[in-house]
Amino acid sequence: MRLSVFVGGPMTAQSPCNGSAVEAATLRVALRWPDIALLADVHDRTAVPISGESQAFAADWALKSGADGLIITGNSLSDTLTLIGTPRGKGMRRPILIGDGVTEANLADAMAAADGVIVRSVLMRRDAGTEDLLRWDVDLCRRFVDAVQVPA
Repeated sequence: MRLSVFVGGPMTAQSPCNGSAVEAATLRVALRWPDIALLADVHDRTAVPISGESQAFAADWALKSGADGLIITGNSLSDTLTLIGTPRGKGMRRPILIGDGVTEANLADAMAAADGVIVRSVLMRRDAGTEDLLRWDVDLCRRFVDAVQVPA
């Protein structure tokens, strides 16, 4: 489960938000779904941390608050790769995913730094209208899957 505000309290364009770590962990226990992973965005790039904690502090805080993995998204892929270096440099072993900004052109660099990527709009047909039932570019989806498959 992806949680965009897991720890801290960022200001978004709409309003301030509060971290959901306690509620998410409690719900996971209540539903008896211990195998549901909690993936925490660290400083969503569309919000500003009110408390001003660093990216590294927020990542560590998320892990100590029960995140099973981190989602890191900078203002560009280059920025994201730099941000990933901090938890990796501290020996973090839980999964790190890139939350946005991955394209077919930079997929290899992204996969070299992260355990996975989250993609959506980059895989959509450019000519698709909002009423189209099939908005995904099937060939591009196949190329992405083929590019990340580990050889046997």
